[in-house]
Amino acid sequence: MAPQAAEHLRLTADDLLELGIVEQKIAEPADFTDPEQRSEFMRALGKDLYREIKRLRHEDPDRLIAERIEKYRKIGRYNLYATAPRRKTQRWHFRV
Repeated sequence: MAPQAAEHLRLTADDLLELGIVEQKIAEPADFTDPEQRSEFMRALGKDLYREIKRLRHEDPDRLIAERIEKYRKIGRYNLYATAPRRKTQRWHFRV
């Protein structure tokens, strides 16, 4: 039920990436209860986070803040009519 709700509300990883709410997707293990898969995932995630923090340390903080503010201002601003799915309307025929 939750996956269908996320898809209907456009809250899937692909939707959030397309809308600019997230910057990247991270593949999760098929079985998060498996200690080996979970450990490998956490190790890879740690490496990715370390690399990103290392990159950000050399960026101008004021520019990063300005970009982040602009990003959050844009969230929710989209053309509702262009993105909303079209519904079929039922036509009623009356005989007199």
